[in-house]
Amino acid sequence: MGLSLKKNLSLIATIVVILLVGVVGFYFLRLKQGPYQVVDFDNLTYKWGTGDTLANVYDAKTGNYQYLNAKDSLVKTNVKLRSNNIIYIHNKLNEIGFWNMPSVIKNKSGVSNEVLRYEFELVYGKNRKKVIYYTDYDENQELRVKAKEVQQLISQTIEEVENRFTH
Repeated sequence: MGLSLKKNLSLIATIVVILLVGVVGFYFLRLKQGPYQVVDFDNLTYKWGTGDTLANVYDAKTGNYQYLNAKDSLVKTNVKLRSNNIIYIHNKLNEIGFWNMPSVIKNKSGVSNEVLRYEFELVYGKNRKKVIYYTDYDENQELRVKAKEVQQLISQTIEEVENRFTH
């Protein structure tokens, strides 16, 4: 009787541990995924510049990309992201924690028109997330690093796609 009870308790404990690991793993993966699914992705808009006018603009839905080059000439081109680029951006944004960022990242002391500003907007179905990041932000170092990572991720991906088709 005593041996049978020990076997049953051992079996029950093993089952409970397996279930706990499964439940914790499931919720960990759900948290890592972020609030939106990549299949619901509709658009990515990326803008940057100083002052009120952001002359540099990328729209993933249309592929329209315009930017000021080193000679201050406006370059207009069409750069279409592939599905693997979108999946990559989506997964990296989840890793960085983009969905938890505030909508405006700037110093409380005010904003100068000379400060470089980036705007990222992602649309998933009826949901959208827009973040405006001022590069002089220095109040929260961790948030600043994450915002810079988002900017570099999007910028580098667009440049890689553009270079792939122009060179």
